[in-house]
Amino acid sequence: MSQTMGKLKILPVYISVFLIISLLGCISTSKEPSQSVEGINQIKNTETTKKPESEEQLLKHEYIIVNFYFDDLRKLLVMYISLLDKTRQNYVQADGIVKLKIVNELGEEVYKGTFQIKKDMFFNTFLTKDKFSYTYDLYPTKEINVFKVAIPFDNIKKSASSRGIAYVEFETSDDIDFELDVDIYGLPLFSEEEIEQINEENYAKNKIELNQTQTKGSFMITVSSAGYYSPIPKYEWEERKEYFRVDLEVKNIGTKPEYFDPINLALLDNEGNQFEEEYEEGTLDTFQKIYPGVTKKGYILFPKLKNDTNSVRLVFELEGALWEYEIPLEERAKIKRAEGEIAEIETVMLHGEGKCDLCHDVYTLADIRTSLHKQAFEKFEGHKNFCVECHNIQETCTKCHELPLLFQ
Repeated sequence: MSQTMGKLKILPVYISVFLIISLLGCISTSKEPSQSVEGINQIKNTETTKKPESEEQLLKHEYIIVNFYFDDLRKLLVMYISLLDKTRQNYVQADGIVKLKIVNELGEEVYKGTFQIKKDMFFNTFLTKDKFSYTYDLYPTKEINVFKVAIPFDNIKKSASSRGIAYVEFETSDDIDFELDVDIYGLPLFSEEEIEQINEENYAKNKIELNQTQTKGSFMITVSSAGYYSPIPKYEWEERKEYFRVDLEVKNIGTKPEYFDPINLALLDNEGNQFEEEYEEGTLDTFQKIYPGVTKKGYILFPKLKNDTNSVRLVFELEGALWEYEIPLEERAKIKRAEGEIAEIETVMLHGEGKCDLCHDVYTLADIRTSLHKQAFEKFEGHKNFCVECHNIQETCTKCHELPLLFQ
């Protein structure tokens, strides 16, 4: 939250976020204007004309109250804005522009919108604790005057975090500017099915195709692929972990049911380290009865390997036989070593000096390599030219993802 003009005051306590489960008991007057589901029409690239300050202007609306709540019944994020005069006892109205940006706690922008406000869009409604729980005692009267923005959940990007910050800017036509940030809770989350799909898509970019098959006794076992795996947790309060994943297909080629129960299951790396199975995390049951002709598929997870690991062996015993599968990791190790070399300097090295800092602050390499480079391309396509001057785009970009359309 910040103060941007003259004697403008913004009360930090005039901010709340409230998750509403039911609208029972909510009352509003008939003075609310008819609106679309968005509440008001969105506009883009709107600029306000600045006017000279005057004491008279500053007295018109010195305080702002912003209240968010999630209407689960109608699937809306609703923002109410009220303006108060210097006495904080009288409601006032103003024409202007409201800009809203929501960033989740993972640093991902999930919503951005611009709205045009007119004085006649403010309306009176009754103060209720379900909608205005945290600001209930801050309004001077029980009948309050507000401007309403209603944003459908579908317009907010789903993510792995329901928490974030809403950045609100209100530029009034008489040159009074409000800027504030609001903690917000209840952002739309990925479903379990969406999380599973995203995890599989991310793993597919890193996995090594192996398709190594061995047949011993009653079983034919194929190690189809393996690789580094960092799944989005099913529940957002869980810590995101890194694993090494091995995908297997197990088929009973015998004539009677047999138990698939490998013992001493482990990964052995080229430096003599041993990694045990993470029993609760994989999808392949390592103690199950398999009937003749049936194939079971799934994966086993192991702890994250060291960055410079060149190769690992999957080993286990089954039906008295020793099973071993070689998993080469030379190319992956080279990439990891290169990333480690960069990491040693990226905490102090500023990237883009002489280019980026012509317009804004420069960032560390760590920042650039997370999400800022994507944001830069979305804001200004010409940013790609700066990258090409120093980098081999084909080699640099494709280490993490497919080549962006901007460079194709």
